[in-house]
Amino acid sequence: MLTETSFIETFLKPLCSSKGSLSLSDDAAILSPDPQQDIIISKDLLLAGQHFFEDDDPADIAYKALAVNLSDIAAKGAKPLSFMLGIAFPEAPVDKWAVSFTKGLQLAMEQFEIELLGGDTTGTKGPLVVSITIFGQIEKGRMVKRSGANIGDQIYVSGTLGDAALGFKLRAAKEETKSWSLKNEEKAELLERYLKPKPRCALSKIIKEYASSSMDLSDGIIADLEKLCATSNCGAVIDYDQVPVSKPAQKLFFEDKVLKSYCLGWGDDYEILCTIPQKDSEAFTKALR
Repeated sequence: MLTETSFIETFLKPLCSSKGSLSLSDDAAILSPDPQQDIIISKDLLLAGQHFFEDDDPADIAYKALAVNLSDIAAKGAKPLSFMLGIAFPEAPVDKWAVSFTKGLQLAMEQFEIELLGGDTTGTKGPLVVSITIFGQIEKGRMVKRSGANIGDQIYVSGTLGDAALGFKLRAAKEETKSWSLKNEEKAELLERYLKPKPRCALSKIIKEYASSSMDLSDGIIADLEKLCATSNCGAVIDYDQVPVSKPAQKLFFEDKVLKSYCLGWGDDYEILCTIPQKDSEAFTKALR
């Protein structure tokens, strides 16, 4: 079993290449923002049994923890800079767990060019908790808020919705999902969407350029669109037939109409929901292509 000090020194310290992290030798880190830039800060907390399973690969847990935070930054039109990591362990981790966890964390860090600044670890009587606070950067005054939608704007989402909910069901309700007419590769696709969401960081510049409002989809299109509309003082109608879904999901939704409503209300999609003024929709879709 690893102690807090040995976990930090052996596994987390090698990930800290940023000068601001002070090689984890201090109780704080340093950020030196450009005066022409705004720092965007977000935080997501993942709980075993809710956002991942206790027996998931620790590499997937680490990747997901960072990915869901990156999704928030992308939805604001910002570029990710660095993050701080907090972990509450129900019991001290073993070397094998720590190796896998840091491997997944490093993979996400390299893929999205983001640095670890520091954080904290502690013990808990409850399930494993992984918490990340992320910092992004954007030109001053350019952050895309939830509150900017206007009447007549068009509503867009990235990717497909409902896959993560189906992936969760494949893990949590194995008896119920035995009857699903899916090939093994289709099941793997849905599981991947639940275990390793892909933050849409590549879209951040386009969101910044064209979106009147934007947020990431963590609680499902129904709940999150309601939040966006409430802060923007407007309303919206969802045409379920227009919601983009993957081929495996389409197959299941055709067989079970109730399942589609469940999945669209479930969440964990980590796609981007945004509104675009009608006059900009053609330029927006061209930029996306």
